[in-house]
Amino acid sequence: MGVSPIDTVLGRRGGVLRLVLELVCGMLTTQDRNNFVLVCQLWREVGEEPRFCYMGILSLTRENLNTIPERLDCRRMRFVRELRVEVGVKVSEEVLQAVARHQGLKKLVMNKINLSTVEKGLMATVVGNLEAVEISQTQLTVQQLEAIITAIGAGDCLVKRLDISRNNLSTVCHSLLASAVNMIEEVNLSGTDLTVQQMEAIMTAIVDGGCLVKSLTVSSNKLSTVNPGLMALAVNSLESISMIARDVTKQHVEAILTQSLDKTSLKCLSLIVSDPFFILDEDLLAKAHLAIRDFKRCGFFLYDTRSESIVTWAT
Repeated sequence: MGVSPIDTVLGRRGGVLRLVLELVCGMLTTQDRNNFVLVCQLWREVGEEPRFCYMGILSLTRENLNTIPERLDCRRMRFVRELRVEVGVKVSEEVLQAVARHQGLKKLVMNKINLSTVEKGLMATVVGNLEAVEISQTQLTVQQLEAIITAIGAGDCLVKRLDISRNNLSTVCHSLLASAVNMIEEVNLSGTDLTVQQMEAIMTAIVDGGCLVKSLTVSSNKLSTVNPGLMALAVNSLESISMIARDVTKQHVEAILTQSLDKTSLKCLSLIVSDPFFILDEDLLAKAHLAIRDFKRCGFFLYDTRSESIVTWAT
């Protein structure tokens, strides 16, 4: 049986009808497109074309919290790459399950919210399925933290950048933590109450080599009793480190800078010195500045990278 002219004109894959639907869909708001795809199969096919899909960043707020799971499961949301959660929003496990199912998401930002009631396995799955995760100051429990760290240390996670700052990691096994940290390219452990044993385990793993970590932030942790020689070797094995901790000693700073003259991978060093009464050797600072591309030292004496000299700075 032959194909009638009307079938050709109004065909599912082409013709005037589809062109009209594409024009209409292009003029609709996001909410209207959500309704558009519910009409029939043809309308759904048109509405779910990549050019009509939501792309980029999706924000989770108090107003849209209940609709997020359904929206993330919608094919029109398959190109969403980042989910940002509004500070203070109570995130349900239903939302996090939708996040875990979404195969296109690359980054999740949910800082300063309470995640302590989320099932530990789900928390570990969410972190492990994404490339970049920010979960700073989220009141994570010991069990959740151990599940996350264990999953990362096993080596089957996608995460490359992790900000888990302002969560208490002090009770996590030092060797487990060191293994996990060194499986990630960029890690923020600021204010995580790291013990000396944990800090030295992390640094030993870095010095031993074979690690992925390039950038490490350990500000607001107790660093004064960490072995200066070990710290110097570890710091100079990284590309970037931030140690804004007021108990970093002169011995630590001198060891780091002296090591940088011998061998360093550092491109950026940010640190603060605790003792306002000592002055580092000007020649050492000048040479370190040449070795380290971006050298920042905050305190009573600041090395000014613009004038390449030491200037007094009241803090």
